Amino acid sequence: MRRMRIAAIVAAVVSLGVAYGLSAAPAKADAPIITDFTPTSGAVGAMFTIDGSGFLSTTAVRIGTKAAAFSVVSDTQITAVVPKGARTAPVKVFTTGGAAISATPYTVIPVAHVVVVYMENHTFDNVLGKWCSEIASGDIQRTDGCDGATSGQLLDGSTIPLAQATDLIPSLNHENGSHILGIDGGKMDGFEQIVGCSADLGYPCYTQFDPTQVPNITALAQSYALSDETFEEALSSSWGSHLELVAGTIDGFVGDTPVKGQHHVGPGYGCDSFKDTTWRDPISGEVSMVPSCVPDQFGNGPYRPSPVQYVPTIMDRMDAAGLSWRIYGYTSTNPTYGRDICPTFWECLSTAQHQNNVNSGQILTDARRGTLPNLALVMPPGQDSQHNLQLMSMGDNWIGSTLTTLQRSPQWSSTVVFIVYDDFGGFYEHVPPPAPGLGMRVPVVIVSPYAKAQYTDSTVTSQAGLLAYTEHLWNLAPLATDDATAYDFSNSLDYTQTPLRPVAMTTQKIPRWELEWLAAHPMVATGDT
Repeated sequence: MRRMRIAAIVAAVVSLGVAYGLSAAPAKADAPIITDFTPTSGAVGAMFTIDGSGFLSTTAVRIGTKAAAFSVVSDTQITAVVPKGARTAPVKVFTTGGAAISATPYTVIPVAHVVVVYMENHTFDNVLGKWCSEIASGDIQRTDGCDGATSGQLLDGSTIPLAQATDLIPSLNHENGSHILGIDGGKMDGFEQIVGCSADLGYPCYTQFDPTQVPNITALAQSYALSDETFEEALSSSWGSHLELVAGTIDGFVGDTPVKGQHHVGPGYGCDSFKDTTWRDPISGEVSMVPSCVPDQFGNGPYRPSPVQYVPTIMDRMDAAGLSWRIYGYTSTNPTYGRDICPTFWECLSTAQHQNNVNSGQILTDARRGTLPNLALVMPPGQDSQHNLQLMSMGDNWIGSTLTTLQRSPQWSSTVVFIVYDDFGGFYEHVPPPAPGLGMRVPVVIVSPYAKAQYTDSTVTSQAGLLAYTEHLWNLAPLATDDATAYDFSNSLDYTQTPLRPVAMTTQKIPRWELEWLAAHPMVATGDT
């Protein structure tokens, strides 16, 4: 009788629960389903999105056997981050209702470090044109040839041979106006009008280096991948090119080197230099002199009122994604740190970001220790930058020393290095810009265990392609139109190939008279003339 009463009570309670929408036990969650994930590839640290259903009770997300940090957006979507140590494998989602596995694998790109070596002031024809011609003639054996000229055109329609360049790089104007003169509407015949390149001076801009003069950059181009269709992002000198390198836009600046403004002069060319440069109003087209400073989001930074607008940088994107970066260049104790990029942006100079602006020599220390950041922007020391009125051989030696250290780094197996030149330096180039607004063609060598051997990438791009590669690698949002639409050098790399072996570098002996000349011209040696 007692058992019958208990059973009746239990039945009544259950009946009451049903009436009020309650359950005697929680219903089992539906098993998850993965329908897609985007993007389908990325490096460690990249975020990706998983689409499907049954995700509300997710307890774990994995790529292969590696657990990924994740966030449940909704029952149909999860965001996750590619975990350290992950390899290409299916995506797995675990919930209280079961587990799901993707039909296709997520491709983990084995690159954790992008190094951009930003050399100074040379065109493709000036550095590698002679070498390309020797490939075409059969004097040099290489799988792919490249487009290099050995003669240049003058305004009268005649051509002259590109003479062998001197090791001491001539002083040639390379501001915005000189770009326009040289390009001459696409005819590429106006270089003789550039200051420093007249007939009475022997046309010093119509010159090029023999491969023996630049053995290290030549050896890297010979063995690794090369782009012969990369153009300046704008008709800009070095200061503007460095701004674009991190912002994907020149932000209205014409790009000319900043000059003394309406205040005392500080170090370098950025916000604390108190210098001015040319800026073009996007509506009226009128050009005026404004502080050489990109304000922060609140308009702070310029030493006087400025119409320049805030733009984000790749440093901001890296910070937001929890990825590391450093600018290796001059330091604030050196008055020539103007090309370090950080000082141009008040958001960098006035915040903790400026702590990531370190001395250029730190790249060697970080490479040896295995502490390279995810993104390294390397500005060579002034006398090693191959700037006008410096020695090409010293810069090539520096490239060799730096690449030797990087290739011996414990992180080399996860590194891609782009050796790029920032602007044309006043030198002749025969390939016209393929689109309005682009500048001269510049050398780009892609050095990595995953670079295609002896490959020439002839897909048209600009220096914004460097940003595009970085953004695509870690699935970062583009900064501006240029990097959003730029080709990213992806054809130059094969992550599935047998990794290439390092290439031996050499050191040239510098003639004594050249060293004595540099010692006697210390301001010239900094490269800020």
